[in-house]
Amino acid sequence: MKIFTTTLLLLLVAALPAKAQFNVNTTTEQQKPAVAAVNKNKPTSANIDIDYQTATKLKAERKALRKERNSFEFKSSITGVFNAYNDARTQVKGGENNFSVSGTIYLRNIYKKNLFKLDTRFDAAYGQVYQASDKWFKNQDKFSVNINPSWDFGKEGARKNWAYSASMSFNSQFDKGYANRNEAKNGNLKSNFLSPATLNAGVGVKFTSPEKKFPININIDVLSCQTTFVSDTTLRSYNYAADGAIGAVKNPYGMLIPRHVQYEGPGRYYYSPARFEGGSSISMSLNVNFDRKGIVAYRTTMSSFYGWITDITRESQYTGSEPYVHIIPTFTWNNTFDIKLVKYLTLQLKCDMFYDRQQLDKLQLVYYAQVGLSYTFKNK
Repeated sequence: MKIFTTTLLLLLVAALPAKAQFNVNTTTEQQKPAVAAVNKNKPTSANIDIDYQTATKLKAERKALRKERNSFEFKSSITGVFNAYNDARTQVKGGENNFSVSGTIYLRNIYKKNLFKLDTRFDAAYGQVYQASDKWFKNQDKFSVNINPSWDFGKEGARKNWAYSASMSFNSQFDKGYANRNEAKNGNLKSNFLSPATLNAGVGVKFTSPEKKFPININIDVLSCQTTFVSDTTLRSYNYAADGAIGAVKNPYGMLIPRHVQYEGPGRYYYSPARFEGGSSISMSLNVNFDRKGIVAYRTTMSSFYGWITDITRESQYTGSEPYVHIIPTFTWNNTFDIKLVKYLTLQLKCDMFYDRQQLDKLQLVYYAQVGLSYTFKNK
């Protein structure tokens, strides 16, 4: 028993210094690690990452804003037809090798910001026919540019369907035009680049249909101006008749003849290079898909101009035999059907109408049907 008691006391005495040392160590204040100073002006990986994310975010926001404000549509097509005959075939049934190619382009962009809207359109078509005997001959040729800015009356109710507007349209052709191949051989021009060219501009009001299935736009230009240009001097030239009368001269584009013309014997004279009229006009445009997939699409534009201020750039005009006649308004109506047969194959039906009493007392018609490769892009 004494031995056990003595051993226990020795163990307790040995444990006391260790406990005291443990307590001292646990109560000692721990030193904080030193923090290096950070220079905010010095680029770091964290700063670069934040700057990159900010720039990317701003770029994405600008792209989304552009897509929200802009509606873009692009359509193009190309068509080709080739017919070939051998000598034996032509000897029995006749025929001639020929090849035709044509192309069309249609662009439209609509920009919207608050109450402002800008509608821009470009439409062009060009085609050529090749025959072994007469080479190339034009069968399609036109281009038009239409710009229509507007400012809505308001954002609520019927006010958002009406707007103050201005309009500008320019129409012409790319190449020389002849009545037929024989006239082309003789060099008897009927048209040329910017000959004629028609510019219409006006201000008024615009109505936009609220129905998405029938998005028709109607422009009523209370004040409008129609200008016809003929830049080719060959198409503006004329000669006096045998008796010296100007009235016997054909005036195909309604260009004005000055009242006083210096006559210096037989020679060539020229019509006015431009015709200006003031008046009022109305135009309509419609671009609609008959199904959700856009298999059948129809677009049309129609415009009419009535000139009640004639010859606004001249003090006088020759009226002896009425070379310049204004009876009824001019009228233009363009219609296009695009029927998608397969993904990149489209049937296009087109009919254009034009009437101008100063040019010809008949309705001018152009209509055709063609199947060819096509491509359509829309961002919305």
